[in-house]
Amino acid sequence: MMFSRILFAPAVTLALVVPTVAHHLRYTADLTGPAESPANNSPGLGHVVVTLDLDLAVMEIEALFSGLEGSVVAAHIHAATAETGSGTAGVATQEPTFADFPAGVTSGTYEHEFDLASAATYSPTFISATGGSISTAMNALLLALDGGKAYFNIHTTAYGGGEIRGFLSHVPGDYNLNGVVDAADYVVWRHTLGDIGDGLVADSNENSMIDNEDLDEWRENFGHAGLSSGAGSGSVVVGAVPEPTKFLLLASAGAVLLLIRGRCAVVVQLGARVD
Repeated sequence: MMFSRILFAPAVTLALVVPTVAHHLRYTADLTGPAESPANNSPGLGHVVVTLDLDLAVMEIEALFSGLEGSVVAAHIHAATAETGSGTAGVATQEPTFADFPAGVTSGTYEHEFDLASAATYSPTFISATGGSISTAMNALLLALDGGKAYFNIHTTAYGGGEIRGFLSHVPGDYNLNGVVDAADYVVWRHTLGDIGDGLVADSNENSMIDNEDLDEWRENFGHAGLSSGAGSGSVVVGAVPEPTKFLLLASAGAVLLLIRGRCAVVVQLGARVD
């Protein structure tokens, strides 16, 4: 568990609950009707990326969705479920909905930054249920995200309990944040190799540099998928609701694979001539 080394106690201040082993944590989910509880047949699809900056105690939410049967009335993160990747839980974040989340629409995009040190970021009920303070609410939300027990839910006029949802999960090596570690993530690493700075998406070891250790992370997790990429819980979304740069990344990945195949063909031909 990513937060296993953190001491969680009601008296701990916000400054102390922030781990030093990782500064930026990213969780992703594909959102579908079949992933709801109870499941539904909504044609709606969505994708969400939740980024935590633990140095600044900030949570950024980026989401996009389309094809909903009803119009949006609210969106939240719910936590914590009893089991990883299944079940239901109460609202953990701002109520009645995220600030400025698109309402009255069937498709849209969203980007907003929340202060994890502010009571306004959490549901009052969640604060009370998790110890009664902002620090305990923050700890509970972090633990739920880390344990795969938090889900992003979009509620609509057609489905008051939620039309599309997905369990948020951290997938090491998923550098394009689509929930799956694949060739497109290698392209992200290759294009940013040598970059220096904080919050770099391909900086797995948080050393503020894109290097070969980050490539090793990708290799070790190649083929791994997040909680919402399994059958019946969002697998159809991969490729269906792309992030803004995903088409470019996939095209680049294809070019890389063609280049590799081309080189292999040359080697084979040269070998034939030598023989």
